[in-house]
Amino acid sequence: MTRFLEEKRTGFAVARLIMLCGVHVRSYDADSVDNPAELHRVQQAVESLLDEPDRRALAKLLSAMD
Repeated sequence: MTRFLEEKRTGFAVARLIMLCGVHVRSYDADSVDNPAELHRVQQAVESLLDEPDRRALAKLLSAMD
């Protein structure tokens, strides 16, 4: 998710995401176990940072990783 934000926006968008949700998203990797409460906060914050086409692209990318 952080790589997607950096590519679509800037590194500042990741910093803004961290400020909006209070979750240090850069500390997560592909093997991290999701905390449901943190994941919910991150999802809400991402929606405010991305437009609809980018939200769909991110959802597609994340679903392909499952």
